[in-house]
Amino acid sequence: MTKEEFENMKVDRKKIYNKFGGRCAYCGHKITLQEMQVDHIIPRRHFEKNGKSMALANEINNLNPACPICNHYKNATPLEEFRNWLLGELHIRLKKLPKRTKLERTIRRKEYLSRVCERYGISEEKPFDRVFYFEKEKGGEE
Repeated sequence: MTKEEFENMKVDRKKIYNKFGGRCAYCGHKITLQEMQVDHIIPRRHFEKNGKSMALANEINNLNPACPICNHYKNATPLEEFRNWLLGELHIRLKKLPKRTKLERTIRRKEYLSRVCERYGISEEKPFDRVFYFEKEKGGEE
């Protein structure tokens, strides 16, 4: 399968959306079908890099509904790296951000990280509990 054929594959967005009752699989935030983004649990680049069939990347068990914030923050990161590094260390990175700044870039970064933290109940004092919504729900509807 070529990359172009893969990109043209249709996924059943409604089926993915319903996996967790219209909620982001990662943070549990309620989302609409229109705002939902389809996340590859195992990133597509993993399939490309390891010579595996690209068709496997789009199987329903590798796709999760995600809110835009979680999908953007996870990006093409494997699940355990997302859990342990991006979210697991976020409370530490939050502490390191300057309390007061006039730099627009730093202000935007703080606002963005604050939105991510809010979704997961993370604060400078309270780290991520390392459990995603889909794990709490034990698989949702398939």
